[in-house]
Order: sequence, then structure tokens, then C-alpha cells
Amino acid sequence: MREDRHKIVVAESDSSLTISAGGMAQHESGTFDLQRIEASAFASSEPLVRDMLGLACAVEFADRIIKRKSGKRLFQLHMPVYEYSSWDSNAVVRSLTRALNILTGDDWSFRYERRASSPPRISQRHLPLSPRTEAVLPFSDGLDSLAVSGLMGAELEGGLLCIRVKRGRGVQRCEGRTVAEVPYRITYTGHSGKEPTFRSRAFKFIIVTAAAAHQHGVSKIVLPESGQTALGLWLTPIGDHHPISGSHPQFVWHMNRFLNALLNAEFNLHQPRLWNTKGETLGEYRCQCSNEDWAHTKSCWKPNHQSSVNGKWHHCGVCAACLLRRQSLHAAGLEEPADSYLCGNLDSPELEAALQPAFRDSIANGPAFTSHASFGVESMDSLAELGRRGSQERFRRYARELHRYVGLDEGLVEQRLSRLVRQHHVEWTQFLTCLHRDSFIRKWVDRK
Repeated sequence: MREDRHKIVVAESDSSLTISAGGMAQHESGTFDLQRIEASAFASSEPLVRDMLGLACAVEFADRIIKRKSGKRLFQLHMPVYEYSSWDSNAVVRSLTRALNILTGDDWSFRYERRASSPPRISQRHLPLSPRTEAVLPFSDGLDSLAVSGLMGAELEGGLLCIRVKRGRGVQRCEGRTVAEVPYRITYTGHSGKEPTFRSRAFKFIIVTAAAAHQHGVSKIVLPESGQTALGLWLTPIGDHHPISGSHPQFVWHMNRFLNALLNAEFNLHQPRLWNTKGETLGEYRCQCSNEDWAHTKSCWKPNHQSSVNGKWHHCGVCAACLLRRQSLHAAGLEEPADSYLCGNLDSPELEAALQPAFRDSIANGPAFTSHASFGVESMDSLAELGRRGSQERFRRYARELHRYVGLDEGLVEQRLSRLVRQHHVEWTQFLTCLHRDSFIRKWVDRK
């Protein structure tokens, strides 16, 4: 093993997974409580399902505990597995490493050891599926998850199961969908702060969702993200920010191949809103689903401890995710109180004046917050600029790279990409127009 490769080791007892990182200045470890899983409706004695949970935990631990410096990180994960022959197949190894390399921008490798014991026998519990369940959706607290689960739940007439990776509060039913919470949580010890980028987050969600789908014989997995989230930074990369999101079709395609090879299945990772803006998705949701739950969703990229005032969490209001939220709500004709955001009044002539007074003197308000806001505006405006000035030849080039991953003809991909980006331009322009002419956002855009 190369000396500069981070070694991540997974060990399992009857009740937990323990993950540790070697070669670091201080001991770093994490624990995943299997007993909470086994006490939930997600419980399973199936060897591959337990192996998949171990993989998801190990990847998340490595991604969070090893800080990014310059260049890619090099990982080697050592994992004991029950189904050694399944994990050691060439198709599984190639598709897994390719998917993770693409998603995180790092270099991943795996070494498996055959477990001597069998999985512990537990009472099998089943998620409360409708007899006509046709699809499973990874459900976050975001707008896309809420809107697409509402639209798909209505379309499938109750045949949608949503998997929320949380602390495990049971099962809820709402508007044609069932939401089941999986008690998934890693407890970290000895660490000196987590890597904030957490690019592997989508990998965890898809693995847990696929495990639930596999247990219940459902082959369709719905990924709810809209086009700007899936393709925005790939179309208009900025600085050294990683251009591949967790919903980019290239990553999704490799994950689909990995899951099918591992589970000998025919999963279909479906992206129904890939060619729509978030604003269009919310507009349809508003028309078809009479529900105000959207106001309780979360979009902000910033961690909770950097987005709280007087003990209450807020959206920051100016990161790329928050600006996309605000643009999309505006496009859908939905209004959200300005005090939902740390940076509430976008009509203000300066960023500092737009902040909630209690946040202005906070330690979280500083150059990093301003940089965060600047990147947010630049990412939104760069994609809109592509919609305004992008040539068909440029969209044709993107289509040549993308079409194999979405299973469509190049010409059709070119048309859909062009329409998506131009619609984003329309929504961004309308959003800016509604701001005061002296708004700091409009000033920043004009200075570009």
C-alpha cells in the first residue's frame, strides 16, 4: 500500500460497526449502532444488506474525517464482508470505485475480507409498503424531495415509499406517500472537526435507499433533484469547486451499474426532473398538491452551528443553494418571510446591511461568509449567462458528453439542456428584476 494512502478499517461486533483511520496524529474512530437498525422496520438479516450499510458508513467516515488539502485524497478501505464473492467481482469493483472517484474527486480502493460468521438472526420487520408500491425515493428535508415525492405520490396513487436517513422516528403517511425514517447515525470520537464538503452524502442516501428497495422487491429508485442542482456546476465550473454533484447523470449511471452488479438486480435510478428547473417543479407541486410543508424544508449548505441566531436555525440566504431556493420560490409564486434567512433583505445596498442584526456581530459573520455569498451569486449568474449567450455548439458539446449517461439521442439532450439553462436565465432575470436597483446582489452581478 502506498504510504500516502489513508487506511480506513471497519470492524463489527454483534451490536455495532467500528471504523478507524490509521496513520493520523491522533486516534480517529467512529461507531455505527446496528441495534437501532435491528429494532426498526429496516431490520434485515440479509448478508448483502448488512454489508451495504457497512460500506456506506466507512465511506462517510473516511470522507468526513480526512481533511482536504491540495489535490485528491487517496483512500484504501479494509472491510469484512459476508458475501465476499459478490464484492470481489470485477464489475462491482470497477463500478464502485468509478462512482466514488467521480463523486468526491478522490482516489478510492477497497480490500475485502471474508467473514467467518453468519449475520446474527433477528426478527425480520418490513417497512409498511402499499401492495402497489412501485418506487422508492431518498427523502431529505429539501424542496426537491418534498415536491417530487408529492408529485410522484399522486401519480403512483400511494405507490411511493420515501426513505429518510434520520434518527429513526418511525413511519409517516402524507399525500399518497409513505415516509420511513432509518435510524442511521455515526458517532465520532477523537476527531478535530469534520471535513465540511461531505461530497459522499449522495452515496449514503442511494445505498440506504437501494437496500430498502432490494429488501422489498422494488426496482425503481427516484432521485428528485432538479436540473440546476444536477448539472449547474458541471455546465459552468467556478474556481476549484468540484463540478460533479451527487445527482449528476455520470455518477448516477455508475451507481446504477454498481447496484445491479452487486445485487444481481435490474434497478432503474430515475431522474424525472433532470430537465426542469426547481422553480418549474415547485410550480407543478403548488398546483397539484395543496400543502404548505414547503415552508419547513431546508436548502442551505451551511452547517447548523454557523446558521443560528438566538438558538434558532435559519437559512443563510446567500449561498448558491439558498439563492436557488429564493429564485425558485419566486418563480413558483410562493413567498417566504425575510426573517427565514440570516441575510434576509436582498434589497439592501450592502451585504452587511442585509443581515439580521443579531448575526452581524456573530463569529460566523466574516470574510468566509462574504466569500460564500459571492460564490452563490456567481454560480447562479454564470448559469444564467450561459442561458443568455451560450451557443448551440456549446450545448452540442455538452450533449456529446452527457447522452450516454441518460440514454437519449445527442440531439434530444442538446435540446433539453438548452431549454433548461434558458429557463434558468428567465427565472434568474425575473428574480433580479424584483430586487431594488441598488441591491447588493444586482451590484455584484453588474460588476462581473
